[in-house]
Amino acid sequence: MVFCFIHLSIQEFLAALHAHLTFTNSNVNLLEEEQTVSVHVSESHFYQSAVNKALQSPNGHLDLFLRFLLGLSMPSNQKLLQGLLTPTGSSSQTNQKIIQYTKNQINQNPSPEKSINLFHCLNELNDDSIVKEIQRRLNSGNLFMVNLSHAQWSALVFILLSSEKNLNFIDLKTYSASAEALLGLLPVVKICKKALLNIKRMSSILSLIHFQADATSSRLIELDMSNNNLQDLGVKRLCAGLGSPQCALQILRLSGCQITEEGCASLASALKSNPSHLRELDLSYNHPGDSGIKLLVKFVQEKYHNNENIFCFCEGKKLKTSGFLS
Repeated sequence: MVFCFIHLSIQEFLAALHAHLTFTNSNVNLLEEEQTVSVHVSESHFYQSAVNKALQSPNGHLDLFLRFLLGLSMPSNQKLLQGLLTPTGSSSQTNQKIIQYTKNQINQNPSPEKSINLFHCLNELNDDSIVKEIQRRLNSGNLFMVNLSHAQWSALVFILLSSEKNLNFIDLKTYSASAEALLGLLPVVKICKKALLNIKRMSSILSLIHFQADATSSRLIELDMSNNNLQDLGVKRLCAGLGSPQCALQILRLSGCQITEEGCASLASALKSNPSHLRELDLSYNHPGDSGIKLLVKFVQEKYHNNENIFCFCEGKKLKTSGFLS
């Protein structure tokens, strides 16, 4: 009789179960290059080697395997699989060693994806101490006044992504963090409807662009990048995302971004190639000049015809299909 398990999660669970049973029954660590029964392998070493192996994987193909394996180390889960698993008799001391080792790896690992998976592992080990600390700071309103460690930033992303509530708004201007930490929050932007960004580095802007262009399931419909030193070059790069059919932005605010006629031309060109999602464009406190304003008037007239709900702001005035209104 042959069984075929197509779903990846079932395959990963069976692989974890095999590694766990081999270790508990024969004291053989399948995760080591050299496997021998002559040397006793401690439980903590076995699970630590699994964490190391998963972190070494370049494409994260051992992430689910690691979660299942660490979950199988818990006596409460072993009790649910009576008759299939031999209880390991894991002590609380062993459990704490694994937890502490996992936390250390979070602090040492700069990859947001790896860190978030390790938080899932801590969840399997019934430890949520770092997550609770971030949750406490979120609830107190004091989160953004302090410099968070890498582990705490990863915990913040974990909380926001695993929240049962829909996240409608995120204000990244209040996050006092490095550009690298903010880039780790881009998956959170994907699940938001509105995002307020203060991006000072072009690399961050580019990441947002590519992220938004590739986000086929993005909920983001309002993006505020006002009062950033975006300039025409930044707008031109931003337009790579705006021109994508996947971009569903309805409101785009670029007030005070030092945009000139050249930037207005880039915006008009990108928005022409995108479906008619955009309902509002704010370009106030920029320098479009008469030619830039004419370009936008032409764009609005051609794209939206006589829809009076479509407008943009230039130099404190409203631009509608009928022309330049005070």
